[in-house]
Amino acid sequence: MLEAIAANVQALREGMESLKLPSNDPEYLSRLQASDKARAAIAAKLTQLDLAEDGNRTYIGIGAFRHHEALEIARQMAEHFEITKIRKHEAT
Repeated sequence: MLEAIAANVQALREGMESLKLPSNDPEYLSRLQASDKARAAIAAKLTQLDLAEDGNRTYIGIGAFRHHEALEIARQMAEHFEITKIRKHEAT
């Protein structure tokens, strides 16, 4: 019985060590590269990032050269972070 427990413990240790290794899964690497490209495309269009506190909430505002680029950046960021709601406010 002790041998079986020792074998299970060893298997768990090996499994944990394998989780620490870099993934060479082609699908994972493809998603990672696509994510890097999307991040670089967004970063190239951003000109400003604003933070505003309102009570217990903090809002992040983005600036871009053109209004339609800012809207597209907001959409892409929401998609990347799996956010379902984008609120558009007009400047006052």
